[in-house]
Amino acid sequence: MRQNLRISIIGPKACGKSTFLKSFVPTALDTDDYGTLNPNRGSMTHARYTIDDDLILDILAIRVPEKDSLLSIILEGMAGHIFMLDSTMPEGWFDLKRLVKNTNAPAIIVANKQDHPLAHSMTAIRSEMATTLPIYPCDATDAELVKKIVLDLLYLIIDDVDA
Repeated sequence: MRQNLRISIIGPKACGKSTFLKSFVPTALDTDDYGTLNPNRGSMTHARYTIDDDLILDILAIRVPEKDSLLSIILEGMAGHIFMLDSTMPEGWFDLKRLVKNTNAPAIIVANKQDHPLAHSMTAIRSEMATTLPIYPCDATDAELVKKIVLDLLYLIIDDVDA
């Protein structure tokens, strides 16, 4: 029986969501606010990845919504979430922290741009996010690391289903 799992990658503007997704699925498509394909500047990136004959991942990379009313629409029906933050821009962490507190689905946090000289330490990020969710240091251009992170989220989703 074929199953589609929907996963979201949510984070502030320019934190690396699309880069992360394109490292995992190079054929991911960008769309603008109106759903029009736009290779230069998208507000959402979508990719479909076939694990095997029975499992397909639908992955949406979207920026943090400005209105809380959009939050429930975005999170509805998602099997899991990757909350992404920019390690160099702590001003974007507050909204992400709010989202993390409002999810019941399996989730992880990715601290992108950890390779940047201005990146905050993982200790500082863990302290600021104040959550029990796993937090991964990341460089969104590292395809092998991105695959490991997505796989770890899939394991969390499977554990949640089995529980």
